[in-house]
Amino acid sequence: MLRPRITAFCAVLFSVLPLAAGASVSPGQIVTAVKTATAPPQDAALTDPAWAPALRAAGFENATTRESARNATTALLLYDDKNLYVGFIAEQHGVPLTQTQASNDVGYGLDDEVTISIDPSGSNSRLYAFTSTPLGVRYEFSSESSRYQPPWKTVTSATADGYHVMMTIPLADMRVGNGKNQRWRINFSRYVAANGDLLTWSYDAGSSTYCSNNSYGATIYCDSTRWPILSGIALAGVAKAPPPYADVYALGSAGRDKNVFETTPQVFTDQAARNFGLDATVPFTRSMAFVTALGPDFSNVETDQTTIAPQEFAIQYAEYRPFFAQGSNYISAVPAIGINGPSNQMFYSPSLGIVDDGFKVEGTTGQSAIGVLDAKGDGFNDQAFGYSFQEPDGTLQLALQGVDANHPGITDRTIGIGGTYQNLHSGFSPIVSYEQETGTLVGSPGLGRQLVAGEITNHGLWQTGVVYKDVGPDFAPIDGYTAIQDVRGPTAFAVYNGLAGQQSIIKSYKFAVVGDRLVDRSGAAHQVDTYESAALQLKNLLQFKISTDASELRTYAQAYPLYTNPKNVAFDTNEISLNYRDGTPSPTDFSYTFGPFAVSCAGLPAFPLPCASAVNTYTPAYTQQFTLTTTRAFRAGYGATVEYAGTLERAFLGTSDAQFLRRISLTHALGGDAQLALSLQGINGTGGFAAPGNDLAISYHKRFPNQSQLYFEYGSPASYKTLQRFVLKYVYHIGEGGAGT
Repeated sequence: MLRPRITAFCAVLFSVLPLAAGASVSPGQIVTAVKTATAPPQDAALTDPAWAPALRAAGFENATTRESARNATTALLLYDDKNLYVGFIAEQHGVPLTQTQASNDVGYGLDDEVTISIDPSGSNSRLYAFTSTPLGVRYEFSSESSRYQPPWKTVTSATADGYHVMMTIPLADMRVGNGKNQRWRINFSRYVAANGDLLTWSYDAGSSTYCSNNSYGATIYCDSTRWPILSGIALAGVAKAPPPYADVYALGSAGRDKNVFETTPQVFTDQAARNFGLDATVPFTRSMAFVTALGPDFSNVETDQTTIAPQEFAIQYAEYRPFFAQGSNYISAVPAIGINGPSNQMFYSPSLGIVDDGFKVEGTTGQSAIGVLDAKGDGFNDQAFGYSFQEPDGTLQLALQGVDANHPGITDRTIGIGGTYQNLHSGFSPIVSYEQETGTLVGSPGLGRQLVAGEITNHGLWQTGVVYKDVGPDFAPIDGYTAIQDVRGPTAFAVYNGLAGQQSIIKSYKFAVVGDRLVDRSGAAHQVDTYESAALQLKNLLQFKISTDASELRTYAQAYPLYTNPKNVAFDTNEISLNYRDGTPSPTDFSYTFGPFAVSCAGLPAFPLPCASAVNTYTPAYTQQFTLTTTRAFRAGYGATVEYAGTLERAFLGTSDAQFLRRISLTHALGGDAQLALSLQGINGTGGFAAPGNDLAISYHKRFPNQSQLYFEYGSPASYKTLQRFVLKYVYHIGEGGAGT
């Protein structure tokens, strides 16, 4: 599949900014901010005289269909020295409102919503987005932390032809600049769930270079340098750093499995629970901060990442620990590209186990972004840093990154440099990075290097690219993620995103082709892939997709330099998928894949039966895999998700195997800041990527007005079997700042 990932952008809403009034605005257009001496009241009617001089953004475009939006949206913006005040007037004729979610930060992208997106740095290094549904359910995002949850307010009201929203966003929730007079980039957007339309104020019909992978959706990777510029921002007292804050936790566990916890993704070990610890942030400028973790908690499993889908490469897991999540994009500074597989990562924090303490400096100054980290744990004492510089218009980015890992008997050092360039008119974007690993695990410098050089063009409905990759046989940073070593050669791809006319039942269609041929140091083809796909989306929110992916890996009993007992292993899949009402509270998704897809026989929690006859790391098999998932939102804040999946592996030699997963999750919103959840999961069979067993988990989470939090959990949703344990955790929040700020 095509999975380009250009640099470490963090997910933010696709936002395209406002103009002084009237039509949508183009990238880089300058608009003037309006400062108010009288704060408007918390009233979604938006009729108070304080709104009269506000910056008004209208004329939104439909970025999904590339035409003027049929339902009008007007955004209003004011500010003072403490807050941003944002108003939305959303008309909605002929399309029903979708408003089912009841808990803040739960169920994002399923309801109608409006969003303001802000980049105080002006150069894509600090991005924030604040979203409200018609019922006033809040969501917030930051490129600096996946755990961004500051205190801010929204009020809403229904109207005869739509709804109104008023947001009050404290400037303390964002790292604004240090100067008295500032220029930001900003955008307003709106999502209509019933027809899957994304409406935006800032719009460039001839180019989509500001969005990775040419895709449109509620949440995608975006480049704020394609938004307009908000000038004339005059703030008093901004030179003073925000106040520090800390989260101090107290935790207790009980039960037969009270000391069993997930120490790395999908790995549960016997580890005594920590009863006390803290995470703290001490800003020393408006945009730079010192972050520390002392005895951080590892017990609270917040994301279930279990899958039984067969994998050609090791799974990349998401990081949820506060210390690593905050400012991670500043550490992972060197640009990376992953095509037909995940991109290699010099620093991959999920690989680190339990952290005893950590210290970090992260943030931005001017057009530079900086991150420096030190983390210690049982058997490791590791450091990492990142530095990047980007021109305000996004045309040029330069980056430097390094990792110094010290594990028992192992010293591993990696240094990398890289850069990207972007032509804002043609979408022409060359990219290059070079990384060098040295130390105990590397025989000679030439064997521990990685070079990536290529060009990606985003223009109109097309995305094309050619990339050359050279990964040495010994390149595998111990604190990093390396999908495959000892490969070099080209990859090329082309993607076309088509749009149908207004009278057509078709909303959009997409074609993609990818091909690569990567050889090892023996000159033999080590990885060869071809991928073709076609997708069709109808206006009734029904989507069809067919694809074929032919992938072949050459494996050895012993690789470089001997290359003994070579075997070519096929990972070929054909896929048919149907998706209905994605991006709404009631999506249903089905996929079926089939083909000669080999079974992995290393690094699995359960040993597949075909591996009994394996010669190398993989054994050939004909694999079928299906997944059916559906979600429903009910009245009174109830919701349910049901998933059924299976893999069937028919070995060409030896014994066949299969694995099936059944999972149901029930949630109940207890007000806007509390939720009760139940998860029941069953996995049987050893084929696939999960250990068999049955797991029941129950959790309760409450966030208090002062940002303190209470957790109660029975079991763990990420475990393969029910853990007979209870965990009670209270997090006491000290200070004005919210999590991740």
